[in-house]
Amino acid sequence: MTAAGGLRAERVAELLDQEREVYRRNHPGSERVHREADHLLGGVPFHWVNAYAVPFPLAIAQADGAHLVDVDGNAYHDFGLSGTAAMGGHHGSVLRDIIVSDVPGPGVVTGWTTEDAGPVGAQLAERYGLPRWELALSATEANRAAIRLARAITGRPMLVAFRGAYHGSLEELHAAAPGSAPAAGDAVRMLRFNDPGELAAALADEQVAAVIAEPALTNGGGVALPDPEFAAALNTLTKRHGTILIVDETQSGAAGYRGAGHEFGLEPDFLTLGKSLAAGLPIGALGMREELADAAARVLEVHPGGPWSLAGYGATVTAGPLTLRAARRYLSEVMTPDAYDRMNQLSQELSVRLTQAIARLELPWRISSLGAILGLSFREEPVRDGEGARAPDPVPGLRDYLFIALVNRGVLVGNLGGYIVVSPTNTERDIDAVVHAFEEAVRQLRLP
Repeated sequence: MTAAGGLRAERVAELLDQEREVYRRNHPGSERVHREADHLLGGVPFHWVNAYAVPFPLAIAQADGAHLVDVDGNAYHDFGLSGTAAMGGHHGSVLRDIIVSDVPGPGVVTGWTTEDAGPVGAQLAERYGLPRWELALSATEANRAAIRLARAITGRPMLVAFRGAYHGSLEELHAAAPGSAPAAGDAVRMLRFNDPGELAAALADEQVAAVIAEPALTNGGGVALPDPEFAAALNTLTKRHGTILIVDETQSGAAGYRGAGHEFGLEPDFLTLGKSLAAGLPIGALGMREELADAAARVLEVHPGGPWSLAGYGATVTAGPLTLRAARRYLSEVMTPDAYDRMNQLSQELSVRLTQAIARLELPWRISSLGAILGLSFREEPVRDGEGARAPDPVPGLRDYLFIALVNRGVLVGNLGGYIVVSPTNTERDIDAVVHAFEEAVRQLRLP
């Protein structure tokens, strides 16, 4: 079978088998670590680790900047960066400095607050333009809080989300997942991204408490950017119908210092963040407009369990002293405007060079970008929605082959999300490495 671009399914399958065998030979230590972790489900600390297209996962021994070294001594240029969680680079030096010479006096967790809390909130307010914030343990928890508060504030039951977006592990947005409650998705209207008409129809009955949206979809092979008309519709239609607009910048925050929503003109009522905010320590954040912060406070003040007590979201270890100290330094010292300028400049250079490589190889593929995030789609047309971003490979196993072929050439890219993330700690040498590895891997597809 031959696909568009002249690729043969038999050749892809043959190369995939070859690369897997190379991987096995070069990673005996990682295989040992995986084999010996037999008391962990699937031999890994968390099942996502087994989703990578390799026979067994890498066991990492060192991480610094945009580079990793595994237990076998293999070195990697890291363009996966844990799905933007390590967007600023692997900040071992930042955390070492905090732990060794700048340990917060209160320790790791106390259940109270510290002097770092106020500055973290002020930094978030300045950066994202929303005056009030609440911290969480993860972006999933921040989204859960935003949705619950939106329903409590509006008194409405329904939620609108978009197919192909990712907002964490919320059950109602994964209603088809194994073990989900039978009615988990009954209060969610799933729409097509970039369809203003469908959005207008979904909000017309004024039963929707909130629309939750990523500014752009990045959780598939390509990056789906919002049409200007769609971005405008998100603003105007939610305001018109009294619906709260939740903008999830967990991944799209790589687009710029103020996030992708700012770049596209979105006007969020709530804004959620996570992953990279504390140099790799678990954290999430929920920002809100002043009037919604007042409304949220009123909801929490009258909670039946007691004022400001449990409200269906939150975690005991949220925003501990160590996390707050790391967040304060990460926001002020690591992810600065200059850092965003650098990584976006490198991302643009990489996008141009990969596009040139694709043209030389005469393939109908496309590189799309969102700030420091690059996505590869196996078609020439721009990706516009979740269905396009998650389109199946034109030849079975093609994306898996490219992933493992790059690993074997010392380059890591995203596998679960299917994209490349550029860090401000990357260098021109890293850019050269990913371009050369990509071109070599694709040239193998062309050989008889």
